[in-house]
Amino acid sequence: MTDIVKKVQNTIREHSLIAEDEAVLVALSGGADSVCLLHILCRLGFRVAAAHLNHGLRGKEADRDEDFSRRLAENLGCRFFYRHADVKGYALEHKISEETAGRILRYDLFREIMSAEGIAKTATAHHKNDNAETITKNFIHGGASAGLSGIPYIRGGNIIRPLLDCTRADIERYCRQNDLEYMTDKTNFSDCYTRNRIRLELIPAIEKYNPAFIDTVTKNARILADENSYLEELAAKEHRDMLTDKGMELTAFNREHISIKRRIVRQEMAVFGLDGVGFEHIEAVIDLAQNAQSGTRADLPGGMRAEISFGRLRIYKKTAEREDVYRKISLTEPVVDIPEMGIRLIVGEGEDFCFPAGATLAVRSRRTGDIFCPVGMKGRKKVKELLIEKKVPSGERSRVPILECDGEIAWIMGLRRDRRFVGKGVKLRFVKTNENME
Repeated sequence: MTDIVKKVQNTIREHSLIAEDEAVLVALSGGADSVCLLHILCRLGFRVAAAHLNHGLRGKEADRDEDFSRRLAENLGCRFFYRHADVKGYALEHKISEETAGRILRYDLFREIMSAEGIAKTATAHHKNDNAETITKNFIHGGASAGLSGIPYIRGGNIIRPLLDCTRADIERYCRQNDLEYMTDKTNFSDCYTRNRIRLELIPAIEKYNPAFIDTVTKNARILADENSYLEELAAKEHRDMLTDKGMELTAFNREHISIKRRIVRQEMAVFGLDGVGFEHIEAVIDLAQNAQSGTRADLPGGMRAEISFGRLRIYKKTAEREDVYRKISLTEPVVDIPEMGIRLIVGEGEDFCFPAGATLAVRSRRTGDIFCPVGMKGRKKVKELLIEKKVPSGERSRVPILECDGEIAWIMGLRRDRRFVGKGVKLRFVKTNENME
């Protein structure tokens, strides 16, 4: 058994990449890396299939790579899956680079095959040099500790990298020793791509100062990955402890170390599916919390917003303001749905109201300058003042439903009735439409 095969075997064992009964799908481009990976996994006795995406970008060369990949898979006794994709069209449609579009479409293909064929893992041929290039690229562009930790051995539970402890030299040597033919993508030598320039120009220049740069950066990445994993777990615990139904406890958040704060903000954003939040946005949230002024906000990417509200730090998805919602209602039915406000009224239960005969009733959203006569106090009060006293976050105030009788406020639902409409007549209770009507 050659050194590289032992390395791959040890990597699979150390990181529990493949269980004995699991089938593996190899991402096969036809290049040296994926050819080597497919050959080694077959040699180690795993149940292997291969998948190839024809990007449609290089004409006859792309077709050549597809034909080669099919023949190789068949010669090794592997099932072969393939797809033709319009990467250029996808990139234009979604306003992303062709490189990003290709990556998205490749992983879409892998997921579909795994699901349809009952295959547990997809193995990609990322190796130690790829890892060093990724770390260097992330460093240049200002990546956080997660980015500087490099390519993980496992991503998402089912994407594995068995060659991650092998160098490009190891791979090319294995192909020579085993007379393995492979295809060469000419775009790998183009200086149009940042990653290519890093591989062909920057890293060779660094190696003049440190010939062992690839190994050095890999070891540093392993240390960072371990430390980052610990800090992420610690931040997740602190995050859970400070969460309330109205946001994070501001005092608890502010006393955390800055490294934990940054992770908590990223974790909170990730709940809404927003990853890769920029440093400047994270710092804006931390500064907002430090100033601790209720009602202040910071807009974030992806339609998100951070807000300080009554001792809480809230990060939430902005929704369109429900201004001028107005819906006339009748209380002749036992249940009145008002989908515009996301509520329903239950007639015959709850608070007592007395309305004049023939009065026009409506449910609406709050308006600027709203005033009512609260039960339990003399005089009138601004609705805005009540909402502030009740610690309703500013971003939710426009969604508080108001019951109106002949143009006058009768009930700030869930908060306070107007004393002019209190009396025996009809009972009303309201629930949000996603709550149980018990």
